Amino acid sequence: VVRHLPHETAFGAFLGAIRPKPSLNGQYLFHFLRTQFAQNALRKSSSQTTNIANISVSTLSEIPVPVAPLPEQKRIADKLDTLL
Repeated sequence: VVRHLPHETAFGAFLGAIRPKPSLNGQYLFHFLRTQFAQNALRKSSSQTTNIANISVSTLSEIPVPVAPLPEQKRIADKLDTLL
């Protein structure tokens, strides 16, 4: 999770950024992607090379994300931030 960059930064062409839509709390999405469900889905669909697991953007977009109302997402994310 990047909240602030103190200077101009380059982003490699082989990387992908996840920018949630306004209806999805970014911190909620961060915690979801750390769940066993999401991790298993990512591992199952990744292609493995020497020391690198590649995950395509299309594969990432196919993982179903349970979406609660925005205030509930914030409450859940805040609670997880506190607990973890």
